[in-house]
Amino acid sequence: MLTHEWRNNPTNKQKTGFVFDRLPPYSPEDDDDPSAPPDLPSTMLAPRDPQWAAQPDLSYLTPFQLETFYWQARNHDACYKSVTLIQHFFALFPPDTQVRPRGVTLSWEEVMDHAVVGFPNPSAKAGKEEAGMILDLASLQYGDVGRGCGGKSLFVLEDIDAYGKRLGKFAEGNTFDDAKVSMAIGGSPWDGWLKRVAERVKDRRRRGGIINVGAKSNYNNDYTSL
Repeated sequence: MLTHEWRNNPTNKQKTGFVFDRLPPYSPEDDDDPSAPPDLPSTMLAPRDPQWAAQPDLSYLTPFQLETFYWQARNHDACYKSVTLIQHFFALFPPDTQVRPRGVTLSWEEVMDHAVVGFPNPSAKAGKEEAGMILDLASLQYGDVGRGCGGKSLFVLEDIDAYGKRLGKFAEGNTFDDAKVSMAIGGSPWDGWLKRVAERVKDRRRRGGIINVGAKSNYNNDYTSL
């Protein structure tokens, strides 16, 4: 059954929908199981079923398109989890570490909220904190317009002016100029799992020195690193 948002489309804009198989209840601990099959763009399509005559043929989708759809689905409504993950990651470092992120919540009229991480501008006037950079780990939920680094990475890390312009590609309107700014996002049922992910990322940083935080697209040679 389609909701009225899908049926009523006066501007005839293209819409993309995803249909998922019904699976057993998911536990965050599944991601800690090394024997679990990998969840990848290349494995997201259902195998051909000879008994399903009406099964659509999606073999025409390119690897790049599958990667976009994969992250578009996984990142849907995941902005708060991504901001919380960043909070847990930075909490693993000493208090004098020179990183001071701020949470910024945006609203799209009658649609959805969106949260990102803002890093203060170090050159701002004394006593006035201004976000100089925006980190949006869930930007690909809006499709390819959410690819950063000139379309080469799987998230967005850019200055506030560039991000403000990018929002015009995400939605028809937003409240970026009046966004709610907070020091942190409250706890969630996912905190245990997010903290384990943050600890694994820190350990990877300790061992390798550079974290390619999921930024590299499998179909580009460049990537963003932290």
